[in-house]
Amino acid sequence: MADHIVKSYDEVLDVLRALVTRMGNDIVAMNDKAITSLITGDADAARAVILADKNINQMEFDVREQASAILALRSPMANDLRVVITSIQIAMNLERAGDLAKNIAKIILKTTLVIDNEMRGELERISHLAISSMSDVMAAYIERDVERSHAIREADLQLDKMHKAFTKGLMHKIRENEDNLETVTQLLFVSRHLERVGDHAKNIAEATIYMETGALGAIEQREDRETV
Repeated sequence: MADHIVKSYDEVLDVLRALVTRMGNDIVAMNDKAITSLITGDADAARAVILADKNINQMEFDVREQASAILALRSPMANDLRVVITSIQIAMNLERAGDLAKNIAKIILKTTLVIDNEMRGELERISHLAISSMSDVMAAYIERDVERSHAIREADLQLDKMHKAFTKGLMHKIRENEDNLETVTQLLFVSRHLERVGDHAKNIAEATIYMETGALGAIEQREDRETV
């Protein structure tokens, strides 16, 4: 009887982790499709991203409901408690990353962008790093890999630099030619959204490290030490 109860408890935790994992995979796909729709002007793909965000919202709700039930009925301790708490934290960050993908997709439906080759190349590099960071951090979560989680920090720092450089370049284009104002303004928002995706990936990395080690703010503390 005891073995059956333990097995059932493990299965409940596995279901929760599987839901978070599926949510993360969907977020990676959403952000990829959002950028592709932006670059190609594919309105149908943009609408698909906006529709997918509703599913992400539902999944976050499901994660919260399942986690709350585990807390109420199972009274998890130590490692198991961290798994449950982390699931809520990661789902929250994924939901916000979904909102960012939706915001990028909405731009296509309200604005006709004229993206030159230079802007396109920079945007593709930024989006690749942001989406790769989210994919990598979800792999770290699945594998419970602390070192891989720490590595997300370097990608986030690089993404911040790329965002700042892209923003600077866009502002220069505005000064050169005001005819590009609408496109450049929207791309400023897009770059900021992608930079925020990277921030959410770093938050997920922090949560994964906490889940495995119990250490709070490990990445942030490391950054503080290196700036002293």
